Amino acid sequence: MNICWNLALNVLLMLSISALSIAWFQLAGTRALRALALVPVGGVVALMGISLRFALTLSYLWPAACAVAAVFVLGTLLLWRLRARLVSWVPLAVLAASLFALRSLSAHNLQLEAALMAARLQTEAGQIAYRELPPKVRADQNAAPLYRHLAKTIMNSASGALEEDAPAHVSRAALNQMASLLEELRQATRRPACSFESENSQVPEINLPEFVYLARALNQSALIAIEDGQRVVALTNIRALLDLSEHLIQTPVLGALHVVAHVRTLALDALARLEPTDSEKQSLRGTWTAISSRKAAAFALEEAFMIGNLAAVPRALAEQLDPIGVQTALFSAVLLHEVPKYREHMQQACELVAQDRDALISENAERLHKGNLLLPMLLSAYPASLPAVWKECDQRLEPYQASAASSPR
Repeated sequence: MNICWNLALNVLLMLSISALSIAWFQLAGTRALRALALVPVGGVVALMGISLRFALTLSYLWPAACAVAAVFVLGTLLLWRLRARLVSWVPLAVLAASLFALRSLSAHNLQLEAALMAARLQTEAGQIAYRELPPKVRADQNAAPLYRHLAKTIMNSASGALEEDAPAHVSRAALNQMASLLEELRQATRRPACSFESENSQVPEINLPEFVYLARALNQSALIAIEDGQRVVALTNIRALLDLSEHLIQTPVLGALHVVAHVRTLALDALARLEPTDSEKQSLRGTWTAISSRKAAAFALEEAFMIGNLAAVPRALAEQLDPIGVQTALFSAVLLHEVPKYREHMQQACELVAQDRDALISENAERLHKGNLLLPMLLSAYPASLPAVWKECDQRLEPYQASAASSPR
């Protein structure tokens, strides 16, 4: 079928360019100008051979072919004006029809190739997620549904009381009213697992701002308890913060690791203010997963998350009203051009992480920003400063690490 499209497309293009070449030859007054009439024909013959050889259907060549044809049309009209001769409208009509067919067939082929790539990306995203994510857990052991429910409830109840610039008395009053919700949150952090499964996708759906809000509620509770001299309450909330981060690191997309570092920093800053005794430190010991140990999985899942989302775009565009097909064709071209570069970069990032050469990841990403549309957005999730932040967080947490046998979890 591809060969048939190629043949029909190239025949139309050949006819149109040949017709214009005849008109050019008739209007040209010198041998040099007449010789130029053979250039477009030779170019079309070359494009025909390339497209038939590689089954491209001129997908990546039709903009250049259209540009050359447009220049040729303008040259023909200019010759007509200079020599005051009538150019038949037939060659121009044939050219217009053939260029429209060229654009339509090329767009169709682009969309077909993008749809095939999208199907493959969706499958590969699911395979990566299956490999990197923990196994499914029973509903009564999964904290994720509770987090979703509590985040919405607390956000609606607290309004702006938990913002960083909120007055202390406002935060205190809001937390007092949410005492039962905070207790439910602490109980949720004690569940053995947290799995953000998606019904419509093989890649987990996780709302990271909700985790930030939950962590803020626990942190504010801990700070208020420290001010009030309630050390046991403060330690309970700090422990809940660490448990919350441990749940979140089980779904290690890059954004989740950012939030894990933020949540653990809140807990460790609160501990520094509390100045815990040796026995209190002992009570907080646990088998906390180091962020550094999850970076490779994070890059793999980030890739799965991104390509899974990108794979859904061609179908969404196809369902929109786009009679000319410009949006779909443009996105398809970008998808086919940039996604292989993105995947190659992410696979290199996994290798660099394993070698503890994180700094090179940002350098490689900066090189891909030029000349690409999607890549700057896709590669924005890993700023150059992150490796140092994660390393510092892991180092600060080391005094609270314990062996699995002695962990109270």
